[in-house]
Amino acid sequence: MKAPRTKRARPTPVSQLEAESSTPPRIPTGQRQAAAENGSSDISNDAIARRAHELFVSRGAVHGHDLDDWLEAERQIRSAEHSL
Repeated sequence: MKAPRTKRARPTPVSQLEAESSTPPRIPTGQRQAAAENGSSDISNDAIARRAHELFVSRGAVHGHDLDDWLEAERQIRSAEHSL
C-alpha cells in the first residue's frame, strides 16, 4: 500500500522574491532595547539597517540571516567609528 501523497509547497514567484530583496530588514525589537541598554544609541539605526541590507543583498538576498546581518553591520560601523 502506498503512503498518501503530501502537498508540495509552491515555489515563490520571482517577482515576489525581487520585491523582498529590495526591502531592508526590520530592526529586531530586542536589539533596539539591548542597544539602548548598552549605550550604543550613538550609532544610527538607519546606518546599521542600510549596511545590514547591503550584507543581505551581497549574500544573494537569502532570508533567515537578518540577525547575523544586523550584528555584523553594527560591528563594522562600530569599528569604523573607533578607527577615526
